[in-house]
Formats: sequence, C-alpha cells, structure tokens
Amino acid sequence: MGRVKDLLLIQEELEMALGGMVDVSTVDGMHEARRVLMDKVAGLEAQMADMSAKLGDIEATDEVDNEGRDETALKNALWELGEKKGYLQDLLTRLSKDLSGHAVNRRRFFKNVRYLIKENNIKIGQIEERAGVSAGYMSRLEKPGNSADPSLQFVVTVAKMLGVSIDALLFDDLTSKPESEDMVNDFILRLSDLSKKREIDWESKDLQIDIDDKKDKSYTTKLDGLDGEVVLELYQRPHDDNGTSKRMLQYYKLLLRYSDNTQDVVCDTVDCSETTTGAVEELHKSIEVSRSNLTERMKSYMNSFNRLYGEESTI
Repeated sequence: MGRVKDLLLIQEELEMALGGMVDVSTVDGMHEARRVLMDKVAGLEAQMADMSAKLGDIEATDEVDNEGRDETALKNALWELGEKKGYLQDLLTRLSKDLSGHAVNRRRFFKNVRYLIKENNIKIGQIEERAGVSAGYMSRLEKPGNSADPSLQFVVTVAKMLGVSIDALLFDDLTSKPESEDMVNDFILRLSDLSKKREIDWESKDLQIDIDDKKDKSYTTKLDGLDGEVVLELYQRPHDDNGTSKRMLQYYKLLLRYSDNTQDVVCDTVDCSETTTGAVEELHKSIEVSRSNLTERMKSYMNSFNRLYGEESTI
C-alpha cells in the first residue's frame, strides 16, 4: 500500500482519538498528532502508576480511596486505563511507521499537477472545487516561503481526477508519460479481447473464506508458449451504508505467476490509475462472459444467427 494511502487510512482514527484537537488533514498535522499521542500515552502511564499505588494501599487496608472506590472498582478502572493506553500506543506505533521516511516532494508534486492538468485538459479550479478548498489554493502553496504540504484530501482528489496513483503523483516524475502504464493497459485489454472471443480459458475458484459475507475469487489462465499463468484475484467486502443498505466493496490484484513459484503484481486497486482499473473491470466482465454455460445447441443457434445477420465471428 502506498505511503500516503496508509496515512489516509489512519486519518479518521486519529480524529476520533484526539477529539479534533489537531488538524490531521496534512502531513504536518500528522506529525503534531504524533506528539500529542506521545503526551497522552505518557499521561496514562502516570495515571496507571498512581492508581496502582492506591490499589496496593487498599489491598493492605481493605478500605476505599478518597473517591470511594473499593479494590474491585480500582481494578476495573486500572484495566480501562490499560486498554485505552494500549489502543493509543498501537495507534502511535502505526502512525510513526507510516510517517517514517515520509517527505512530500512539493516541487515534484506541483510540477506533476501542472503537467497533468494540461495533458488532461482539466483546470486546477475544477480540482480545487471538487476537493472542497478555496480557489487559488495550489497557487498559494506554490508561493515562495510557503512550506505547507498540500492537504491529503486535495492530493487524493488530484490523483482521482488526473488518473494517477497517489504515490506516483507525489514522488515520481510524471512529466513524461511512462511506457509501463500503456504496456499494462494494452496487456489487460488484449486479455479481455481474447477472453470475449473465447480464445483463452479461465479457471475460477473461491479463495479461502474466513469471515461472513466474504466472496473472494480468483481466475487463472495459462497462455500457450508463455511461462506460468495470469491470475486475477477479486476481493469483496461488505460495506454498510449508514446502516440502511449493504453493498460490496471490490478490490483486485492482477498477477503473473511463474513456473518457479515466484510472481509479480501487474497492478492492483491500491496503486493504479482509473484507466487501468477500468481495463481490469472490462477484463472481469469478459472472463465471466467467456465462462457462461452454453450448450452445443445454444452455440449452434447463435452461430447460425451470426451468419444470417452479418457477424463474421462464430463461437
């Protein structure tokens, strides 16, 4: 998973844990949240040490403390503090890991955005409006002396509207379009075309199910003359929409699995452009169509239809 996406996943959790004390919409804010978390964990440790001392006194005297709590009540309170401290400590550890080595290359980000909006014929004002920031937001960030990082929401919106991955937008030089993306998209679309024509066969199987409503599946094909196989894995997760309806969130991973048991990830949901995601969705549809259960009689009927009504290809 990309570095920025890791921060986005933890952003909402930080807002809840800190009760809005810190603006965590930027990387600078994340660093401030880390300092606040460290203070909170230290404060809880001090409270637990004090409470443990009180508990020792009560166990020795069989009395209550100045707040009227007996031994059982103090143990429960101590346990609750321990749970809270453990959660905040885990949150702090994850945040520290995500921030480790993270430094937005602002110059490269702005250069990439300016290049891509021109290539895609999109105005920066459209992106700013979609991201919910005021007009001229990026121009203000670009001014000399302004060292603030762009907000995470702005970065996400830019990536979505310009069809690039977040990490590539922040850390790669995109001013010359990489051949690799075109190569991946052409590869996927060719697979889709061959699947529609039933020139390649896909084997489908359910992946291991370990939670309710999980419907993970993989499709595998071996191509003549090539080493190994192509594997498309789909992961579906239930998503509650305000408690009123349920839909499935789908994630994918396209792999090349070689005969020596090694494999390469061609692309996945986390780190790809919208164009590539669209190509994978088309591939999935083509695979399902190619695997439809047609009887010989059905095929004969459809082939006759194609001949009669001008379609050259037959099934």
